[in-house]
Amino acid sequence: MDSAEPVLSTFESSAGLNLFILSVEERRNLKALGLPDKRTTAIALQAGETLSFLGTVGLTLLQGEITLFGTALHPSTTQHPIFAPRSYPVATITASNNASDHPLLSEATWLPEILGGNVTPDRAILLLQDLDCGIEDLGRVCQTFANVFNIDSDYRGVDFGLAQFGPVSIFHR
Repeated sequence: MDSAEPVLSTFESSAGLNLFILSVEERRNLKALGLPDKRTTAIALQAGETLSFLGTVGLTLLQGEITLFGTALHPSTTQHPIFAPRSYPVATITASNNASDHPLLSEATWLPEILGGNVTPDRAILLLQDLDCGIEDLGRVCQTFANVFNIDSDYRGVDFGLAQFGPVSIFHR
């Protein structure tokens, strides 16, 4: 890595440690949150960790506090649709130091079984889901937008389990 290049993510993903792709059976629990049964990945972020990405994704915060585009988000069953094209600043989720002020939602009591020891008061727990909104195909209608959401993830060898989510640690134009 060239030291002159900006590092956007500090999140070091590790399947089964802080990144969990929910199985079809585990996704049945999403009904308790009012979420659709779609490909879903749970992420556990420690205070101060950042996860930057491009693409489209639905984000639901279940525990802790995060900031995204300068806005603080708190736990709720609301899924936030995120659109992060290459033509705009890279979306960055930052886990706050105030995680312990926002405990796990009662609708997500099934989550500790899946995440094990990651559901601790100092972590932000979020779900990322495929959005399937069709905006990714905008380039078919207007060539200017061709591939605007496409990016090769530089998280080599890490599967986030989502179709239109491209995590980045270093952004190359």
